[in-house]
Amino acid sequence: MKFSIGKKATILIIVIALLVSIVEIIGTNEITKRLIEKQYEERSVDIATAIAVAVDPEATRKVRDAVLTIYEATPVRVTSEEWGSDAFYAYLANYSAIEEMPEFIAIRDALRVYLDRLDVESVYISYIDEDRRCSIYIVDAGYEDACPPGCIDPLYAALEDLTSPDHPEEGIRPTVTNTPEYGWLVAGGMPIFDKQGNVIAHLAVDLSMNEIAAVRNRYYSITVAILAGIMFVIILLGVFIVNRMLVRPINVLSDASSKYYDDGEEITRHKFENLRIHTGDELEILADSMKKMEKDINDHIERLVATSKKLEMTREQADKMSALANVDALTHVKNKRAYTDAQSRINKDIKNGATAVGIAMIDLNNLKVINDEHGHEKGDTAIMNLCHVVCEIFKHSPVYRVGGDEFVVILRNHDFDHAEELIGEFIKKIEETASDESLEPWDRISAALGYAVYAEEDGDLQTVLKRADDLMYERKKAMKEAML
Repeated sequence: MKFSIGKKATILIIVIALLVSIVEIIGTNEITKRLIEKQYEERSVDIATAIAVAVDPEATRKVRDAVLTIYEATPVRVTSEEWGSDAFYAYLANYSAIEEMPEFIAIRDALRVYLDRLDVESVYISYIDEDRRCSIYIVDAGYEDACPPGCIDPLYAALEDLTSPDHPEEGIRPTVTNTPEYGWLVAGGMPIFDKQGNVIAHLAVDLSMNEIAAVRNRYYSITVAILAGIMFVIILLGVFIVNRMLVRPINVLSDASSKYYDDGEEITRHKFENLRIHTGDELEILADSMKKMEKDINDHIERLVATSKKLEMTREQADKMSALANVDALTHVKNKRAYTDAQSRINKDIKNGATAVGIAMIDLNNLKVINDEHGHEKGDTAIMNLCHVVCEIFKHSPVYRVGGDEFVVILRNHDFDHAEELIGEFIKKIEETASDESLEPWDRISAALGYAVYAEEDGDLQTVLKRADDLMYERKKAMKEAML
């Protein structure tokens, strides 16, 4: 069967238009979906990290232990899969006293502050029972339909897919779900650590993506409608394209369509924008329609990208909150929490063979005397004076305030290689300051320093810190005896 040029041109134009429309619709939908999910996953982790740091670990441990005690003692456990049944409520009745605990109420009220202020679906604390492959609710901040303490959710995914045993600080990996009950959700969780760095439980945050999904679907419908209209125009134009002048313009459009996604990861496309087709007939209208279609689609995508940038701003704010949690309010050096994080990182380096590390433990002398005789404000001045000297001498090393008048310096690289020289310089500076009678008592600071280097028998950085602490106290004792 032979076809006229008009039919061939019409068929060719329809095929090209369909190809561009399908590729654009599918590509735009998938790109925006991945972009939204990635931004929400990062945001869930950032928010969970910020809240987990603020939660009281000791109160969390107490509530968790109370829940687990009842959990282990309960012979018949009913999971949330039987929600609403008599057996389910009878099981949860065992935990009714938990919700009256002051620690439970304090944690729940604190979590509700974040639930009210942040755009999140839910905030809760749970404990993962690895042996029974389930998650046990400890505290849920929800006002309605909150999961009571002791509520059990089975873990359908493999445990190693949810958490990393070697990296507990990474928490629960974000997961995206889309169910009729809850819609499009992303859930992420971060661990709550005690002072020893052990995981007490996990702080989880659920974010709803239903609103942005509705916007995306609306843009998707508009795009389909625009493309359908353009398709109708293309079909009408194809009926009248009957001469050889159509060949070159059609080839140009076909080439642009076939290479439409050659730009790789670029979100917007500009293949049709740069085409120059001036035939003065329906084909020029087709080219202009393609340009308009491309511009409309790009505009829709740019609106979605603008939404993602707002999510990025939220993540940056969470980063700033996390950074402030690692800074000592008085001296503005790093605090004990920051030292705990650094200790975990260095212990990993030690396991990988990076053992050239030393710890200096520094303690201010006579702080109690200054506080008693001149007031705590002058005592704070003495602490800041000592911090200034420590930072000035050990300028290439991180300094941590780990107690009221105690500082820890981790020496690596330059300062580790010149440790004896720096310690001598520090002792000399302190002795000169302590003996300067022209200074005020709170400026005439005295301090004891103990220094220890990692050795093979130590095992981890905590042992090195203990040896440095012992040497510091020996030095402090010797200084007191010398003054007698």
